[in-house]
Amino acid sequence: MDALKNLVLESNKHYRLADHITNVTYPLIKDSRLMLSMLDNIDKCVKYALDGFLYCEKMHDRISVFPNDLPTKLNVFSKTAAIRYNVNGFQILIREINDIVNKHKESPVEFIKDKRLYIYNKEYKARTLDIKDIKLYLLKVKPFIVQLNNIYRQYEHDRRS
Repeated sequence: MDALKNLVLESNKHYRLADHITNVTYPLIKDSRLMLSMLDNIDKCVKYALDGFLYCEKMHDRISVFPNDLPTKLNVFSKTAAIRYNVNGFQILIREINDIVNKHKESPVEFIKDKRLYIYNKEYKARTLDIKDIKLYLLKVKPFIVQLNNIYRQYEHDRRS
């Protein structure tokens, strides 16, 4: 149970950090390079939450092995926890966020122009981000995190009873 608690706490921490940078720090500083930090925290948030859902499945022996890589985690999640906990459809969002973060890490060129972040791949095809995109990701991720928190609260309540 401590592992689940840690996963929930880490997920919440990264969500709050991304939200704070997006809604407090960015409006004050207006530095578009903060978008990478926002997106990185959103990515960590959903990965910890995904692990939290899978850990719940592992605790109840619904899955035998805890997967290590993201594609396998998403596959197992979509077949088990997504339906059970009514969080189906978040797999696409998680892949999209992870894809942007990975493109940034592999990008040979990135720059900021007109408050937009341009990330180029090796073929020099651009992926652009602005603050509206980040806010939309935060808005889409929130129900996923809220559902994990509800599950954790229910487990804590059942454990104490």
